[in-house]
Amino acid sequence: MNSVLLLQILTFYLIHLTPLSATGSALKGEETDTSERRRGQASPDGQRPIPVCDDGMKPKAREHLVNEITSFIPNIEYACNLTDQTSLEAEISSGGFAHDGPVLLFGKPRRSKYRARDFVDDAVKEWEYDLTEMESRERFVCDLDTTKDDYAIVCLFE
Repeated sequence: MNSVLLLQILTFYLIHLTPLSATGSALKGEETDTSERRRGQASPDGQRPIPVCDDGMKPKAREHLVNEITSFIPNIEYACNLTDQTSLEAEISSGGFAHDGPVLLFGKPRRSKYRARDFVDDAVKEWEYDLTEMESRERFVCDLDTTKDDYAIVCLFE
């Protein structure tokens, strides 16, 4: 794995594991347990709203990603953050980050006329077997990162 992808993964963890304040228990983008669902736009099937997260991912990319993953795991929910402040503080004090659930990674060189949407499709196709094994998972979060030369995506499940 190249150093750019490792840096992107670390950035993803930092974005999604950074608390709003030292005293609050809510994390960035997560006001209450149902607020993200209420604030998001409905998915094309009208059943589940796509959450609005403050993570830098474009809403259309998140919508496509959520719809692709929920086609394999229908009852899973997209959560802007997957950890609470207490576990974050424990992880930081122990000198590293930890995630108990599965982590799926996918990276590919960016080429002309290769859209982020196509990259998401390729990632989900690559993960097809893994996703079918995750029916018991309840929540997930992903980060899609694009550079001039590469696409990278990482998804955490719990």
